[in-house]
Amino acid sequence: MKNILNKYNMLIKGSTVIFDQSLYSLTNLITGMVLARAVLTDDYGEFILITSFATTILGIQRSMISVPYTVCKNEVNDNTYTSSSNTFEAILIIICSIIACFLFGNSSSNLLVICSLIISILLRDYIRSYLLSHLKIKISFILGFIINVVQILSLLILYYLKTSNISIYIGALAIISLIPTLIVGLIYFKRKFEASKIRIHFLMNFKFGKWILGSSVIASLNSQSYPWLLSFFVDKKSVAILGVSIALGGLLSPIIQGTYSYMLPQIMKYRNDIEKFSYSIHMATLILGAMGITWIIACIFIGDKIMILLYSSNYSDYKLELILAAIASVISGATTCINAALDSLKRTDIAFGGLVISFIVTIVLGISLSYLYGVKGALVGMIVSNIVNVAYRYKGLRNILKNRSSFYLVR
Repeated sequence: MKNILNKYNMLIKGSTVIFDQSLYSLTNLITGMVLARAVLTDDYGEFILITSFATTILGIQRSMISVPYTVCKNEVNDNTYTSSSNTFEAILIIICSIIACFLFGNSSSNLLVICSLIISILLRDYIRSYLLSHLKIKISFILGFIINVVQILSLLILYYLKTSNISIYIGALAIISLIPTLIVGLIYFKRKFEASKIRIHFLMNFKFGKWILGSSVIASLNSQSYPWLLSFFVDKKSVAILGVSIALGGLLSPIIQGTYSYMLPQIMKYRNDIEKFSYSIHMATLILGAMGITWIIACIFIGDKIMILLYSSNYSDYKLELILAAIASVISGATTCINAALDSLKRTDIAFGGLVISFIVTIVLGISLSYLYGVKGALVGMIVSNIVNVAYRYKGLRNILKNRSSFYLVR
């Protein structure tokens, strides 16, 4: 009976985290839809650049602060380690705010508002990671639920009032996220500050997270460089078009992320059976592939209607861009099951190699295509980069599965 209750509690907690992530993804989708309709296309392109920058910094934060804290907090005095992590977070926020001032100094939006939004994104993710690392899932869910619901309602009210000033929307997003996040932070971060431990904890974080950081930075440069390339070579309107195309083309992303979370523990059960291991990977990939192809076909036939329905008639002429974005997303999603297999085999070096090679493609091909063909060129660059990444990882996994001694050697 006790085991049944434990399994039930684990199921409830896992479902809560997944629902929280799904609501967060839905909120981001609705935010993009409202802003694309409400503000000028150039202003929406600027918003895409702001979130792109914040996403890149998030990768660094998770690699060097959040993930090391989650893994290493039980190995050291929790109070002092939490204090050091808070210090690292404050330093990161200061640095990224200074960088943001240079990047968005000539922006049409208020610079203070832009920095506030970036800080709110970083702090929310940091507090959420802290709560989950201490299994305070209920508090994390309530925090996320309040922010997401209030954000959606506020955006809809502003849109109903026909607000078209991007600074008002950005300011609202920042305030809605910052206030509850800071309240929770003040409640749970009553830790004693010890400067003498900061260097020790930084070196520990760096030792643990350096490879994660490398992968995160390269992955961010792969995915987040195209909006900046278009902003530099073309204009902010093209950034907006790219943002809308990727957001809608990647509509299956939550399902893909959920597949990884499900697949990893599942295939771990087959670590002693290469046939079942290989079969489960291939079947999951085929299912995801079938879903992806179905979505691409839907984009081909009714993509323009979907664009108009969700993002207004301003984006009705970009059906081809949507189709290319859907293809890029489906190809990228093909790495999901391969990544789960490589992670279970402790061969993250292969995944890292795929990222490096695809980044080289981005540098060599993506820049020239973005310059010559704008949004379409950027999306073709993404497709080629994703194909190279998938092919490299698949070849690495296939070599392991062909070499049975190599497969059974990993434990």
